[in-house]
Amino acid sequence: MIQGLRDKYNFHVLAPEDGIYHIVDTNSRYISGYCNGYEDSNGSAEYLSLKVKLEKGKQYYVYLKMSSYYPAYSKYNLKVLLTQDIDDYPSSKSLASEIFLDANINGKMDYAGDSDWMYFTASDDGIVQITIPSNLNCSFENESSSLWSLTYSSTYLEYPVVKGTKYYISLYADDRSKTISYNVKVTLLPMNDDYGNDKNTAELIEADTLMSGRINYIGDIDCFKFIPELSGIY
Repeated sequence: MIQGLRDKYNFHVLAPEDGIYHIVDTNSRYISGYCNGYEDSNGSAEYLSLKVKLEKGKQYYVYLKMSSYYPAYSKYNLKVLLTQDIDDYPSSKSLASEIFLDANINGKMDYAGDSDWMYFTASDDGIVQITIPSNLNCSFENESSSLWSLTYSSTYLEYPVVKGTKYYISLYADDRSKTISYNVKVTLLPMNDDYGNDKNTAELIEADTLMSGRINYIGDIDCFKFIPELSGIY
């Protein structure tokens, strides 16, 4: 029994086989649990539920303490269960799964700390648009470096891609302790750049003329040139 905020219990678990394990308390709504670097802080007064990926033969520790949202004693019934859950996408860039453009991608963060890696090969020059839910983060990379990241509730990016080039997407939950389902869309848009990007392709603009446009993708620059008919302050 947890008797106060300073009280804490710890248990060790020897994983009998590789897999995703479910650490759950079926008695109290006010217990926080910690294992393998991740914590279910239980701020919403729900039953402790934490899924972690463990390796066969390794010893892990489970720590239980009172949630700060309910600073009083609480009994618990702790279970560590081996699930039948399967990791839907690889968790490393080197093992990334191939996806195809212009399709909805359904997946899940299957355990605390999970990341889903996937890649596509651009079928044409254009702009790739990646749309994600607000509780998900995204990293966009090529073979050698990171190109852009989506965090803090940003929900889409548009980035120029080159035909025949391989690009990687890494997805992970904003709260790394949570298991969440997601739907992501990756779409190839045509390269419709409205204005030139440098001095050589700059658009001529005249005085007292309104120019409307759009920054079409990450890194886009719209460049204009102006030739004054009279000397003066513009």
